[in-house]
Amino acid sequence: MKKNIKSIKGMNDYIDNKLFLYNYLIKVCKSILKKYCYEEIKTPIIESTELFKMSIGNNTDIIEKEMYSFIDKNNKEITLRPEGTSGCMRSIIENNLLYKNKTQKLWYFGQMFRHENTQKGRYREFHQFGVETIGIKDIYIELEIILITRKIWKFLGILNYLNLEINSIGSKKDRKKYKKKLNNFLKDKKNIIKKYYKKNYKKNPFRLFESNNYYIKKMLKNSPKLFDNLSKKSLLRFKNLTNYLKKFKVKYYINKNLVRGLNYYNDTVFEWKNKKLKSQQTICAGGRYDKLSYSLNNECIPAFGFAIGIERLMILMNMLKKNNLNKNIIDIEIISLEKKSILKSLMISEKIRKKFPKLKIFLNLSNEKLKKKLSKSNKNNVKTILFIGKKEIKNNYYTFKNLNNKIQKKYCYKNLIKKIHNLFK
Repeated sequence: MKKNIKSIKGMNDYIDNKLFLYNYLIKVCKSILKKYCYEEIKTPIIESTELFKMSIGNNTDIIEKEMYSFIDKNNKEITLRPEGTSGCMRSIIENNLLYKNKTQKLWYFGQMFRHENTQKGRYREFHQFGVETIGIKDIYIELEIILITRKIWKFLGILNYLNLEINSIGSKKDRKKYKKKLNNFLKDKKNIIKKYYKKNYKKNPFRLFESNNYYIKKMLKNSPKLFDNLSKKSLLRFKNLTNYLKKFKVKYYINKNLVRGLNYYNDTVFEWKNKKLKSQQTICAGGRYDKLSYSLNNECIPAFGFAIGIERLMILMNMLKKNNLNKNIIDIEIISLEKKSILKSLMISEKIRKKFPKLKIFLNLSNEKLKKKLSKSNKNNVKTILFIGKKEIKNNYYTFKNLNNKIQKKYCYKNLIKKIHNLFK
């Protein structure tokens, strides 16, 4: 027997209701960003491995063990992108976009890849909807970005189920000073760390704050906080942001242990979380990354952005039963009553589509009995049915049934078009 070929671990198919929800979420995100005048950018799925090593930083899980990296036929090391921000910044620098326009407000969507242990909400191929604002150092852009994310949640009907956590991680100088204090605190905690944290933390102790282990979290409760070691400049910036959030009635919680796992962040970082998702609580995360461009071309370009994890958002929508999106609404279903009427049904379906290009018209070509077809029509949210058989063809009329009020009538073609127009105008 032939062995069935299955999809690769951590790579998922998107079909039926799952695909419909996926497309719906992307459509909502796109429409809201369009209203804010953000423009789309598309970058390659494969980039030079060097790009991610330079931008993300070597002392991260992504670089050390999660990247899908390969040697191509030209003996060059390439990587399936693990995140979208680095490629976006590379594209802006390479294409001189900031010289054409001093600021860039961009959005992107696509697949990302990380080789990690798969679990609910964490896959090896996943999708992100990201937003990047480049060349804007003003704090108002941070406010706008957070307001955009809030608008997305509000539109989807999930705002009340999400909590906004924000923090400031200050400048590189602030973190260097704090790192010494943190390492001093961790000196006598080596046994706890060794027992409950399997990764190398010595080069980058900030990794510990991303652990979901109960004992590590408990240990860190008493640790010195980066927030309490910020410069006056960073503190003032953060205070101004929280004041603006209050003015716009955005509920937030200051999480002093919130750090982002990528090295390029500075000052404001934020996450939208839902506690029902347990270990994979974060739906959306972002922050300021003014130093990312410096690692690529020795020039500091202010930047701020975020990314939404589409798979986690889908899980949350399903959990909250916000997935009843009327996927199968069909305006008109055309049913042939016998084989000889199929050609006529096909002709009339094309005529109606030409007259009403916005309507969803389904030509039912199955060999099932009429009773079964009608049963499926009721289940699939069909609004109206057009029956075509020998009698209809012979007498030049069409039987049209409205499934909402159960009224069924016969119409000549001219009157049928009038009826459809009045019903769907």
